[in-house]
Amino acid sequence: MDTQRLPKKPARVYGKKKQAAKNAGIFLQDSSPAPQKVGEKEIEDAAEAVEEKSEEEGKGSQDVVENVKPATESQESQEGSSPTKSASSSATPVPKATTTANAKPKKSKSSRKKKEAKDNGESRPLSAGHNEPNPPKPQSPTKSNPRPDPEALADLTHTLNALQLTTPSSPAPSPASQPPLPKQRTRRPRAAAPPPPASHPPRTTPPTTTAATPTSPLWLAPLPSPLPWSHLLHPTWPLTKLTESSYAEIYTLHNPSGSSILKILALRPPRGPGSRRETACKVADVLSEVAILDLVTDVCGFVVFRGVFVARGGVPRGVVRAWEGWDGKAPGEGASVEESEAWEGGRGRSAFPRPERYHRDQLFLVLELGDAGKDLEHYKLTTREELWDVFLGTAMALATGEDMFGFEHRDLHEGNICLRSAGPASEIPEASSSSTSELRSGFSGLEITLLDYTLSRARTPDGKTLFLDLDDPENAALFEDCEPGTKDQERKQRRVYSAMREHVIAQEKLAAGGKQQKGQVDEEGRWAKHHPYTNILWLSYILEYTITHFSGPNAALKLFEAEIADVRATLLKGKGEGGWGSTAEVREELWVRGWVEMDEEAEGE
Repeated sequence: MDTQRLPKKPARVYGKKKQAAKNAGIFLQDSSPAPQKVGEKEIEDAAEAVEEKSEEEGKGSQDVVENVKPATESQESQEGSSPTKSASSSATPVPKATTTANAKPKKSKSSRKKKEAKDNGESRPLSAGHNEPNPPKPQSPTKSNPRPDPEALADLTHTLNALQLTTPSSPAPSPASQPPLPKQRTRRPRAAAPPPPASHPPRTTPPTTTAATPTSPLWLAPLPSPLPWSHLLHPTWPLTKLTESSYAEIYTLHNPSGSSILKILALRPPRGPGSRRETACKVADVLSEVAILDLVTDVCGFVVFRGVFVARGGVPRGVVRAWEGWDGKAPGEGASVEESEAWEGGRGRSAFPRPERYHRDQLFLVLELGDAGKDLEHYKLTTREELWDVFLGTAMALATGEDMFGFEHRDLHEGNICLRSAGPASEIPEASSSSTSELRSGFSGLEITLLDYTLSRARTPDGKTLFLDLDDPENAALFEDCEPGTKDQERKQRRVYSAMREHVIAQEKLAAGGKQQKGQVDEEGRWAKHHPYTNILWLSYILEYTITHFSGPNAALKLFEAEIADVRATLLKGKGEGGWGSTAEVREELWVRGWVEMDEEAEGE
């Protein structure tokens, strides 16, 4: 077989490209132009094979000769008068036929077909037929061709395949061109829960593939592929910066449907621009938080998780304006020493660089959360009912997380609890002889939500432990001694971190001694183990914070302290000194006292 010639112009031999049938590899017709030109000799030889096979089945060569001339004349007349009809016909014309001695000399049919295609602006398709069930009988406007033999069709198909007439299938879109679809979850009922602000559906489960794409570096896996900021934030939606943490900046996003909380973290690449930035975080340090957010999102008392995104490039102007507004505002009483010193030195209050100073290829992790209201640090508690709801709501949420996921927050300070008005407020009824109810929860109308699971620990239903190793040198600052001038509340917070580590080390030594006696080896890290007493430490811290920062009447505070005195004392005791070992035990006490309503599942137990 002759080699294929390179076409000088777009191919017009067949006029329409062929698509391979999924069932048998037989080519089907469509209306798109042929992808390439094919040598003429190969086409004629293939057509002759079909013609010779048809003659062997009983159709004489004389019948073919008699039908060639009328068919050719009819074909030429139809091509000159109605090219549209010719192009849309389902005919299968014979590429080559034998002529009689009386026939007029003419050019080869392939050359004539090219000339006719050039004159008429279209060409006649060459098809080997269909291999689908019950194929329709071709009806040619020129003549009725004999039905091709299956073996000849197979030969012709093999020839066309060898000549590479098939059009390459369109490549599947890469993961970077479109974001993966989110895993749909059933959310618990929430009052006025606004939809996500992004133009694309949020991803609630990070992709598990580690394959790199042109826009997604290997070190980013398994987080989603980067998207432009324009896909996430509309330029007209206002943003307000709320606060900062060690590695994140927190914003409130307002859109026509409601509001959301955006937690924006600059990701630290292993090398290159931004790899030494102290305020940027490693991908490995945020994976557990993303997984825990998705794990506990449907549990009452935990923040609603709406999506995780990775944004690339320059920060949009809306974020810049929100950052400048927060940086130019004097810090409040609860500001850290570093923040206050930076403000007094005329450097602003933000520990993060100006948004426009980031590299153009900087990647940001954006977590979208439900708007849970104002954090406890900036919320003024003024009633006894609010004191009760903050304590009881925090205790019940921690106890539920312990039961379901072995959850430990490990960083539950006043900035990681939010309060939002969810109903009308009322007063706790005064105790009387006619009233036997001791209920204390639900009177303030506040909804309590726990936030920020960066340091948290949880266990998935399939047995995987999610945690952050606090022994990592980058987390050593949590356990360092306070510098001179540190505010009293920050010192109390540091003492909880230290008490938490002391408890974990003590439990490790206790467990190691028992395993050595049994000849076992402990392969699990100490921060991966479940230490529910850490929740007791933070619950006690929150109770003390609400009492010392109460802004309401002194009589209401005194009454609250009297009512909760014995519980407060038990929380301050150590685990081995008669204190509780978990918030699940605290919840049992709250049920016994009647301070919270027992749910149906607990009553069934």
